[in-house]
Amino acid sequence: MTARTPGPGRRSLQLLRRAVLAGALCAGAATALAQGLGAAAGMAPPQAASAAPAPGLPTAKAALARARGADLRGDTTAALAAARAALEIFVTACPGDPRCDWREQWETHLLLARHDLRSGMGSTALPHANAAVELARGVGDAPRQALALALSADINGQQGDVAEERRLLAQALRMARLDGALGLRAQVGLHESNVLRRRGNLAGAQRSAREGLHMAREAGLRRFEVLHLVNLSDALVADGQPRAALQAAEQGLPLARQIGDARGGRALAHNAALARIALRQMPQAMQMLEGLLASYRGSGARADEAIALREFAEAFAAAGNLPEALRLHHRERELAAQMMAADRDAALADLRRRFDQEAQQRRLERLAGESRLMSARLDNRQAMQQVWAAGGVALLLVAALLALMVRRVRELNRQLRHNQAFLRAQSHRDPLTGLLNRRGLHETTAARGLDLRFEGALLLVDIDHFKRINDGHGHAAGDVALVEVARRLIGVVRDEDLLVRWGGEEFLICVGGVDAAHARNLAQRVLLTVGGAPVAVPGAGAARLRVTVSVGYAHFPLPPAHLPLAPERAINLADMALYTAKNRGRNCAVGLTQALATDAEGLRALEADFDQARLDGRVLLEQLAGPPLPSSQAAAAQPLQPA
Repeated sequence: MTARTPGPGRRSLQLLRRAVLAGALCAGAATALAQGLGAAAGMAPPQAASAAPAPGLPTAKAALARARGADLRGDTTAALAAARAALEIFVTACPGDPRCDWREQWETHLLLARHDLRSGMGSTALPHANAAVELARGVGDAPRQALALALSADINGQQGDVAEERRLLAQALRMARLDGALGLRAQVGLHESNVLRRRGNLAGAQRSAREGLHMAREAGLRRFEVLHLVNLSDALVADGQPRAALQAAEQGLPLARQIGDARGGRALAHNAALARIALRQMPQAMQMLEGLLASYRGSGARADEAIALREFAEAFAAAGNLPEALRLHHRERELAAQMMAADRDAALADLRRRFDQEAQQRRLERLAGESRLMSARLDNRQAMQQVWAAGGVALLLVAALLALMVRRVRELNRQLRHNQAFLRAQSHRDPLTGLLNRRGLHETTAARGLDLRFEGALLLVDIDHFKRINDGHGHAAGDVALVEVARRLIGVVRDEDLLVRWGGEEFLICVGGVDAAHARNLAQRVLLTVGGAPVAVPGAGAARLRVTVSVGYAHFPLPPAHLPLAPERAINLADMALYTAKNRGRNCAVGLTQALATDAEGLRALEADFDQARLDGRVLLEQLAGPPLPSSQAAAAQPLQPA
């Protein structure tokens, strides 16, 4: 017996899969081959398709080919859509189709994990990475298991699980070394350099990236050569070596264009722009910036776009360009709010889905009970024909069962109303701190009649150096800090005041019916209450986390003109005072006491260039000092101090 020779469509699929896994296929070739596979499966090309045939294994293979091409182009939206379509068919068709190749399902899970992470849906990325690990482990494919373990370690690290990150990465590196293949070691090394960079080990990240670059070149993997140059330039930028970073990025850009790797080219251009900002080459950096941001938006990689906005804002602030830093900071905050809302909506949708499944199960159980009841009624009728006295007893039993069913239905309806009320309440609260979220603030201010004209005190509170807490001690420590700050703020405000988790590490306090002196005193109490005592960090022994905050505050309407302001405008002015407090060294409060504007147009002019308005004396500020810090912390600006 001779082995069956694969048909043309299957040979093409195998060729495409191997070429993509080797990093040797450009985006244009991948797209062209995907279109050919679609035609072989009875499908029109994606741009000309009008009616797809019944889903089957060839359709799934063609969808996977399109996902590979979109991955090479850096198009997260298209890659997710195609990979989800492929996985849905694989899950349905493969249990009964001997032609299924488990490696295609493995690759689909990896594509979904990577692009879910880039689109800001980290909660769905990790299950796909773990599914890929289990597929490879089940068939004993050590190289694919190592790749999936490395990706799972990277995702766990980004979500704050440092212990799981270290365990999985060590396992992936050990399997790659045992296998010995340069290509596998180069791919696993990408995740190692990411993890080292996130831990702050910049020297280790550079070493890992250079080793991976050498192995990728030896193995002829041009795409992974590009990706290691991305990691190397990223680590050099973070290490304060902008010239070396620019050299590494410009070394990789021609290769990325040559192989059609749009995502790798975008990351290299990103790092090159950061290096140019550090080198004060502002015209070139500004020219690259908007194109990069537009590319992130067009690809659907919202998490990458948010990281880009934050890194560019920090770079411009370090270079002294505060207006541009403030503009990018506002854009990053808006995008973070959108991503938080999307994550919340996804969680609520999952909760509703589970509730609907439970309700469906209860309906099935009720129908089964009704069926049994009908059978009992028929049996009772037969018994009535035989024994009249026994029939009377059976009727009483049926009546009791009916009464029980009525009570059961009423109880189910009561539970349904309770769950619906719980869902409504949860949509107005931040799940971590229990404080109001933005939606809860809008509905509360509308109910109090403050949605058109706000009068009272507004305070924006931002935790200082919060990113250092997450990077240095993990996201679990960051969550502890957020919960403790929220608890201390609750102790400062009154029951009728509004305390809101505004987004990330920011909190908003709205106090109606008070004067300017109350706003100033409240800001001072916030500084002292939050920063006056350290926070215990789980798993850190005797270590304590000294958490301080920066506060921007104002009392509205602002003198001397007392112009009426909607809450959104008032919050924006308080935010500018907060940004000034952060630029003045943090651990302080800056209050906006006067704004010399006689109409709405004049106020908009102040907001457009707040720093210049402050220098011109058109806005008057006051500053309050926070609690004194230990001398070692004040010198090193380190958030973790011994108790």
